[in-house]
Amino acid sequence: MNGLPELVSFDHDIADFTYEYEKTGYDCVKWLSNYCLDNNKKFPKYLIHTGNNVGSKNMLEYIRNFKKNCE
Repeated sequence: MNGLPELVSFDHDIADFTYEYEKTGYDCVKWLSNYCLDNNKKFPKYLIHTGNNVGSKNMLEYIRNFKKNCE
């Protein structure tokens, strides 16, 4: 066990308005990437399941860039 789930499934439009602006799946991707970097962990397996094509592309590119440059 490395403290991370085996698989993470991201949706872009999660509608979390708890903060001053809406948090999205992209925010979750960034948070998890920073967590992995800070704790020397590999990014877990993931799925992206959103109808938001732009959001999906942005999340996928962020994860690919993280894995390419930080793992």
